[in-house]
Amino acid sequence: MKTRAFMICVCCYGLSALALGPWIARNGPFASVRRTLVLTPLGWAFAATGSALGSLPIVYAGFGLCHGLGTAHTYLSTTSMLQHHFSEVRHCN
Repeated sequence: MKTRAFMICVCCYGLSALALGPWIARNGPFASVRRTLVLTPLGWAFAATGSALGSLPIVYAGFGLCHGLGTAHTYLSTTSMLQHHFSEVRHCN
């Protein structure tokens, strides 16, 4: 059962990473960080609530969906910032 919640998280991460690339290019990485600050704690809160209530669908929705989307925003925003930084630094040699 635990692995299913993680697999939902990984699937949401992969699919949202595919879709979020152009969005981050338009809106910038800091808008993505703001979404991360909402989605990731919300996912953990839903997962904890579902665990306390013994409701597996709430755990799947919280950890799988919300945390997966929040993790995708986290990794894409940091990668985007690093790519912009090193594209400027490369020309300083």
